[in-house]
Amino acid sequence: MLTTHKAGRLCLLTATIAALTASAFAQEIAPGRLLVKFKSGVSNARAAEIQASISGREIKRIDGIDVRVLKIPEAADPRAIAARLKQSGDVAFAEPDHIAHGAQSATTPNDPWFLNWQPQLRQINCPAAWQYTTGNLNVVIAIIDTGVNGSIPDLSPKVMPGWNVINNSSDTSDVNGHGTKVAAVAAAASNNGVGVASVAWNCKVMPIRAADANMDAYYSDLANGVMYAADHGARIVNLSFLVSRDSTLESALSHLMAGGGIAFCGAGNYGSDTGEPQNPYIVTVSGTGADSQWSPNSNYGQNVDIAAPYTDYTADMEGGYTAVGGTSFSTPMVAGAAALVVSVNPGLTSTQIEKILEQSATDEGLAGWDPYTGWGQVNVGKAVQMALGTTPVDSTPPTVSITSPSTNAQVSGITGVYLSAYDANGVDSAYYFVDGVQIGQVLAAPFTYSWDTTKTSDGTHTLTVFARDPSGNTGQTSVSVTVRNFIDTIAPTITITSPTAGSRLSKTVNTTVVTSDNVGVVRTATYLDGLLVASSTTAPFTMQWSDRTVASGLHTLQCKAYDAAGNCGVSASVSVRK
Repeated sequence: MLTTHKAGRLCLLTATIAALTASAFAQEIAPGRLLVKFKSGVSNARAAEIQASISGREIKRIDGIDVRVLKIPEAADPRAIAARLKQSGDVAFAEPDHIAHGAQSATTPNDPWFLNWQPQLRQINCPAAWQYTTGNLNVVIAIIDTGVNGSIPDLSPKVMPGWNVINNSSDTSDVNGHGTKVAAVAAAASNNGVGVASVAWNCKVMPIRAADANMDAYYSDLANGVMYAADHGARIVNLSFLVSRDSTLESALSHLMAGGGIAFCGAGNYGSDTGEPQNPYIVTVSGTGADSQWSPNSNYGQNVDIAAPYTDYTADMEGGYTAVGGTSFSTPMVAGAAALVVSVNPGLTSTQIEKILEQSATDEGLAGWDPYTGWGQVNVGKAVQMALGTTPVDSTPPTVSITSPSTNAQVSGITGVYLSAYDANGVDSAYYFVDGVQIGQVLAAPFTYSWDTTKTSDGTHTLTVFARDPSGNTGQTSVSVTVRNFIDTIAPTITITSPTAGSRLSKTVNTTVVTSDNVGVVRTATYLDGLLVASSTTAPFTMQWSDRTVASGLHTLQCKAYDAAGNCGVSASVSVRK
């Protein structure tokens, strides 16, 4: 997952950035809140009608000036709603509720490469986070990779003892260079006047070597590395690999999560959909370009949760500095963000950490979750503020039920799947699965999906629907249905092989037949002079009967074959004698 070109030890440019991006200093809008003052004379009923039209709910009122504080959907743009209300004629003013911080300013480290070559850290709003924390020394980021060179200037104060799971030793030296670069992106020593800056300046790095010099790693070694990290105090685990669903690795990741840890992996660098399903045990990171949009070099798909810049400058294992590209380096940016979140609120669970990262992400792509950037590009400043409690975290999933088809219903052709889905902040997408395989998605209410059942085999299947809210919480429901599209109209064929024409019956007669059918014969019957004398439901359908009540003379023998659809085939008649 590594793409890099060497910058070597270039002479550093002397020009510095005059100011941070405007976003770092912009007045911060509180999501999910709106301030409204209605004009004199507007009735409470009319005010309630206007509030309902924007899904608003009054949560408090400022007495004396009659300004109402409204709760609106988290995903809504308060500025757009305010502009719409101003046009109603009933509103004196409407405006977003803003957040005021203490007399602090965004922090700029003095690392020369940050000042000249690392706009990515400003792109993900790191300076706004650094005014609250640059990382807690007790928060450990495990780098499971090719090892880490902990002697270079940007890492020597940061690297703690780790483990080599390949050789079962304490030798975590870097055999490729990849692990050192990844570690420096996440947590290089910063604001020290040397080299590059990182996301989490003061957090510790735990090197765990699980990959060889070719950047290849067994899943068993990755799992072993996760277990070591979890059991030795690492809350954050960085796996700059494209990770597929695997029971062994997921068992280790589940162990990490149980202790409040969280792991991150890269989406890959092939510019394609790898077909990987969503993985609840790890946060998958795709790459973005300088415009904060999805980078076409990055993989995408159902497994993507969040995004970060695809390129950066970082330290190499020889002590120099280099430009890098790939989701291998997007991943430690998000891991570093998680480390800062934990630094300001160490009591968070793994699920809460992930929700904070996703809900605070900057959604520059398709609205809501999408397979390219997930919930958006990581916004480190907003994530830290949310972890501090400045912004509330929505952790309540939608309630969802399938209203049609009902449980045990029989379906065929194009079948409408109808939902009842509710969430206080709205439902923004629904995903439809048959037997665990996704068949479609709907990204707007009323979330009715047309299921082409002809692409599903006849029989009993489980239909499952997941509904997501704007914060990424997911509710699900399932029903069992029977698909019945095939209509069998072809009758079986049947031929009597014994008794043969003209033969004399014995006291016990065995009627043997040869049958065929496009689906299968389920029953045969023998008739003597039109009366049923024997039947069978088991191949090869030999039917035994007695001639004790049969009169002497000639008789007509005939057989019938039936399939599951009730189609009947009739044999040619055979004359026999008693």
